[in-house]
Amino acid sequence: MIGNSPPEWALIQVSVIIFRFTPLFYLLPLLALSAYSIYDPFATPHHTAQAVLIGLLLAEAVFYVFLYRPQLRVAATTEAVYPKALTKAERQALFQQCLAHAHDTALYLRGWFLNAPLDDIRRDNVREFLLWAFFETSDEDAAAAHNAELDGYVATLEDRMGRRFAPGRGTARSLRLTLEPVTTAYRSLAWYVVIALVDGVTHAFLRAHGFRFYGRSSAAEVRATFPPRPQELFSTYKSPAPALGYWYYGPNSQQQQQHQNAKPRTRASAAAEQKQGQQLPVVFFHGIGVGLLTYLRFLFDLVKAANAQSAQDGPGVRIIAVEMLPHP
Repeated sequence: MIGNSPPEWALIQVSVIIFRFTPLFYLLPLLALSAYSIYDPFATPHHTAQAVLIGLLLAEAVFYVFLYRPQLRVAATTEAVYPKALTKAERQALFQQCLAHAHDTALYLRGWFLNAPLDDIRRDNVREFLLWAFFETSDEDAAAAHNAELDGYVATLEDRMGRRFAPGRGTARSLRLTLEPVTTAYRSLAWYVVIALVDGVTHAFLRAHGFRFYGRSSAAEVRATFPPRPQELFSTYKSPAPALGYWYYGPNSQQQQQHQNAKPRTRASAAAEQKQGQQLPVVFFHGIGVGLLTYLRFLFDLVKAANAQSAQDGPGVRIIAVEMLPHP
């Protein structure tokens, strides 16, 4: 995909501006055409271009009023779902587990403070963050009973970093996901059209390389996804999980049985078949982005490896690529 060179960074910024202010890019040429026709009434009219621009503006208006704004209200008013409150022993175990995964404690802590300098992260900032992270609260008064435990966590962090936090509160702001307000940036209908095209191209590439698509079996889940995914409505195979679709690469039961019947059985081949039957598939979860598109090369490399194994030992490794779709 796109790298981080200056030209590529500029391309990203220009694309963000275009897809955020798309209606403006429709409106300006429409006004220019209208002004030109008034200025020169004998000029060739541009009725078709004006009609297209008006249609695009109306489509954006319908999208904004009936889809974007309602979803924005839902996101802004829906309360966060908190996990069950932890006991003191569970909190301490979780704290130690977090520290065990932090090779650089100072860098790890700064990541939760939006990479603020350590001098800006003071004792009260750390306490505030720990209250959210381990006690699911932002109320200092409610945490008065846990002062000793909180001070213990702060002292452990100081020992790990080899420095003490300055008293008071600094300018750093911690990232507390369930307490922060939802901040959104508008993306036009044109952006979602591009996403739909990318989704369709990804679908075609995966099918061409032998993957089978198992769409979500819940029609309500499919209808709630935007942009629409017609390939999921008409998919031949359905996922046993109503809200989770995935791609599968590998032999089905019938193909595997045919392969086993086609070759002579020996003790070694029987052992290989038993091992293959017990072998777990490769399960792939993609990250935040435009779905599986950015991982196609990786998935196709897995397919090549599976085919190479299949040529030698029979049916190769199975692959399951899970689709993580945003939920309204």
